[in-house]
Amino acid sequence: MKIGIKESNLTWRSYSQGNRPLDINSNDYRIILLDSVNKEIMPVKKFNSKELAKIELVTIGNNLGLSLY
Repeated sequence: MKIGIKESNLTWRSYSQGNRPLDINSNDYRIILLDSVNKEIMPVKKFNSKELAKIELVTIGNNLGLSLY
């Protein structure tokens, strides 16, 4: 198994009573657990900045003995 970072860009759309669209953007970075063929298993943690995600990725990888992707 491996562990890596993935950027997540989600947009949620809702419509007001006047039928006007309202878009809400959600951008974050997630630490993802990967299997041996680099298929995503599950997200572990999410962050607002890439730098914080990188620091935590190294920490989690060292603690669990996983290789970094």
